[in-house]
Amino acid sequence: MNWLNTAISTLLSAGLMAWLIRATRRAPEMLEDGVVSVRYPREMRWFQVFGTVFCAVVVGLAVWLLLAPDKPRDRMIGAVALPIMGALGFVTWREFQVFLVADREGIRGTTAFRGHRSMRWDDLTEVRLSPIPQWLVLRDRYGETIRVSLYMSGWAAVLRILAESVDPAVWRDAVRRAPSHERDLGGADGRGP
Repeated sequence: MNWLNTAISTLLSAGLMAWLIRATRRAPEMLEDGVVSVRYPREMRWFQVFGTVFCAVVVGLAVWLLLAPDKPRDRMIGAVALPIMGALGFVTWREFQVFLVADREGIRGTTAFRGHRSMRWDDLTEVRLSPIPQWLVLRDRYGETIRVSLYMSGWAAVLRILAESVDPAVWRDAVRRAPSHERDLGGADGRGP
């Protein structure tokens, strides 16, 4: 019976992940001619709510354990869980607040922890793909950084705009390291789309 539970939960998890990844591949919202909205899709923002509520419940349980009389083991568990789950809940809530707008001039918008950022394509000095968190990291000559998650709708449109607006030497390596279905959109050969 244990193998059946494992098989069912694995299939449900795989189906859920496939659904979420498919949601990120949906066409980005075009705000006006050539202006692309770059944000997490609605389906992924539900995880923001679920994750934050889950973390809040665990934080509440951790506080309850901290206040447990004469149970040092419970207080220790609460003392460990409280900061970890509090930080995780905060990060989960903030990350899904990211909203960027990309056009032929540059990219701008609200980031998770650094507030409003704006970057012109002309000022871009480095574009790299960070493989573990799956971020496209954009850095300009002033040291400003904007990270665009692979899971945001509009990610492929940012690659297209980069290919059209930025010197290929700046972005070629990042696009080459992108997943193959995204790489074709950005023109990994350095010539653009």
